[in-house]
Amino acid sequence: MRFELVSLALALAIDASGGCAWSHQRVHLRPTIPFARSDIAGGRSVVLRVEDERQRTEIGRRIGPGEGGAITSDQDLASLVRGAFADALERYGFRVASSGGTGEAALNIALRSLEYEAAREGISRSVHARAAVEARCRSGARGYENFYREHHTRPRRSFPLAPEANEALPNEMFSGVLRQPLADRAPLDCLAGAAGPAPAASDRSDQTP
Repeated sequence: MRFELVSLALALAIDASGGCAWSHQRVHLRPTIPFARSDIAGGRSVVLRVEDERQRTEIGRRIGPGEGGAITSDQDLASLVRGAFADALERYGFRVASSGGTGEAALNIALRSLEYEAAREGISRSVHARAAVEARCRSGARGYENFYREHHTRPRRSFPLAPEANEALPNEMFSGVLRQPLADRAPLDCLAGAAGPAPAASDRSDQTP
């Protein structure tokens, strides 16, 4: 117990002394959606639209809420997400367009949140990375929508708040949340116009590896 209290005091002292000196950090996001090629769509055209609907552009802070330098990205996240989804849909056999006629299959993706923080929990600290996206499919009379969340946690003691780690964990979490809509067969069936009644939407729980 004494060792843990001494370790905590040293960690807090390091955080306090280093927080003011730490500068802002821009992270480079590289989401990957590694699905194998298939032909479930048979070349069907799908309109893909992506919106960045986050409440704030700041992803987080290098030490904790309101401390240290801000973690941001100067990338166009809507374009980044669209590129990742377009690549995955084309591997599934869809032809992706940015606009189309009435009644054409359409997938709308909204990036709702992308957050990273080091939070104090009792006498310890943990690093949290969270993201959420909403996916809405419309194909003729069929429709489907769902909200997907990803939440990764690391213990502060074993997770260095270095620039490399500040970039690696958000990338891992960001890729994870973007994989979920395409790992869910329901929106793919909706886009491909599969026969049968439209599936009911369900809310995915947090994913914490």
